[in-house]
Amino acid sequence: MNHFCKHASHLTSESMERDLTMVESINLRLHLWICSSCANYSQSIKLLHQALAAMRSDNENIKLSENARQRIKDAISNTH
Repeated sequence: MNHFCKHASHLTSESMERDLTMVESINLRLHLWICSSCANYSQSIKLLHQALAAMRSDNENIKLSENARQRIKDAISNTH
């Protein structure tokens, strides 16, 4: 992996956490345009990030019934 690819992978990861500066964004887009390996890596990271965000969102919407909550509490109490 050369210096440009290392920098592109770093920027790809950074872009998941913050907005890149205009210069960073342009540099990353140019590199992804010419380097298919980094373009594939970038696409994979974006898909993974989206999948994890969807999983987090799904878990926040899970609501347990009071009966289910009590069964879990009882099961935990019986193990101690």
